[in-house]
Amino acid sequence: MWVCIAMEGKMILIFLISLWATFLLTRLYVQTFLSPIRHPKSKILTHFLSRKLGFDIHHFHFGVLILVISLLSFLFFSSNTIALILLGIGTSLLLDQFYIFFVKDINHFYFSLEGWILSIIPHLILSIILIKFL
Repeated sequence: MWVCIAMEGKMILIFLISLWATFLLTRLYVQTFLSPIRHPKSKILTHFLSRKLGFDIHHFHFGVLILVISLLSFLFFSSNTIALILLGIGTSLLLDQFYIFFVKDINHFYFSLEGWILSIIPHLILSIILIKFL
């Protein structure tokens, strides 16, 4: 029984570390290098794909893709650590832009204090829920 509890705690911890590391790295990278004020014509993968596909792509979409890969990894492979890390990364990318469904001007809003707060809140809620299981 104690071994199962320890394993579940370790899995939650791996997930939370990858969740928050992804959140911090994504936010710092975007704020530093992709701010529309500093770099109005940034050429990144999402910008390239948006032009080629004809619709706006954000790291939210990559989060969904990584979540699907993570879930497939859980189903078909025995290594849960990699799947947990991918799950944390995908979840963080998704939660970081979850509010885009409720905001009209995402480009301005994402770089504001309100954008930071609305990204931190779902990360905190999920973390608190999971920490209850530790």
